[in-house]
Amino acid sequence: TLSLHDALPIFDMAPVLDPIEWPPGVVELHTPAGQKGLAYLHSRGISDVHAAFEGIRYWPEKQRVVFPIERKGVLYGYQARSIVPGIEPKILTSPGLRREHILMFENNLINASFAIVCEGPIDALKAALCGGGYVATMGKAVSKSQLEIIRSYGIKKVYLALDPDAAEEIQRIAHELPEMETLLLLPPPGRKDLGECSYSEVLAQFEKAEPFMSGNLLFHLRGT
Repeated sequence: TLSLHDALPIFDMAPVLDPIEWPPGVVELHTPAGQKGLAYLHSRGISDVHAAFEGIRYWPEKQRVVFPIERKGVLYGYQARSIVPGIEPKILTSPGLRREHILMFENNLINASFAIVCEGPIDALKAALCGGGYVATMGKAVSKSQLEIIRSYGIKKVYLALDPDAAEEIQRIAHELPEMETLLLLPPPGRKDLGECSYSEVLAQFEKAEPFMSGNLLFHLRGT
């Protein structure tokens, strides 16, 4: 029996996305060479089990934690985040990736009844206790293709957890998904984004998320 994930002919990305291999020297976190990466993830509040589940790796030569960008078990790209403060660019994206045609952690949408749409990987990971399909768009701009990917999984409800400075994008997404129930998943007072929160703090915010209205977003931006 084919799952919905297997039945996505519109998103057969062979013509758009090319599979890649991990760069030489990228290692798994549980290896001796991966310990600095694991320590960084611990400092951001990410558990060993969760990091392993999502296939996160470490690049010792670059001193970067590497987040895979996969679909159906195939690696199409990665984002490598520096663990050294002040290093620019903070995030390196694999060359040639057309990230507007894929979502990081996209496999979490399989059989999910709702999606939690975040900008970056740490924000998305912190939503793990909420269930559902947490994904990262890898930027403030959410492409039409990414919205269609979410639709293709039969999602009926979407929680928008983009950063507050993405207000116009949040309003556009809500407008372009009229058939879905759209809610705002906002960080608690004193936190700039979900990445600064613990798993339990994000779950608490999720449980009291409100339906999207321009007014409640504006209220948040004014400093709730």
